[in-house]
Amino acid sequence: MNKTPYFLSVRRKVLIVGGQFERFADLVRTFDRNDFEVLFANSGSEGLRAARVERPNLILCDLGLPEFSAIEFCREIRNDILTSSSAFIMLSRRYHNRQNITEALAAGADDCLPHEAEVEFLFAKSLWQLHRLVSEAENREANEAFVRRSQVLSEIVEHLAEQTAGYPGLSEANPLLHDVLESIAALLSESRGIARPSKKAFEPSPLPQTYDHSVIEFAM
Repeated sequence: MNKTPYFLSVRRKVLIVGGQFERFADLVRTFDRNDFEVLFANSGSEGLRAARVERPNLILCDLGLPEFSAIEFCREIRNDILTSSSAFIMLSRRYHNRQNITEALAAGADDCLPHEAEVEFLFAKSLWQLHRLVSEAENREANEAFVRRSQVLSEIVEHLAEQTAGYPGLSEANPLLHDVLESIAALLSESRGIARPSKKAFEPSPLPQTYDHSVIEFAM
């Protein structure tokens, strides 16, 4: 029996919007027995209200929603600061074609899958999307921390440079200090031009060796 992966170590929420999924009951049972709190909404308007209140980690949405389109619902989710961080998977039946898949992804969906997909496949895809979001958040935090440290070091170097400027003989008496300051200044000069992290930098890190990879690998 697989252990719950570390990125699902606390009970997560999945919001299912629309109920016309193949194997709907099996899908709900799969999430429930894997320690998810399963929430439901019949329409896009109900789903939007539920998402804003419950802040689900994952949203599974029927592409054929009543009232207003699932594409518009996805855009609303992505444009709302309260819900934009949720993983979003669109599920389609007769609408599963290239145009609708493209529109779903352009609206902000993380994936668009057919209704008739096996429950284990849908669940594995869901785990993978959640794992990806956790990894992206960790990479953003690490990058922000690096930028903050660089700024602090920059201020220290500038301060030391100002202090030593009044003592012309200091650099001659202590050339090591001079070399250190020059090295730090060069590194900071490079770090100020930090480029936006590449997509590869946001790829999920390897899962712990104590977890059976089979479910995640199934989704890739």
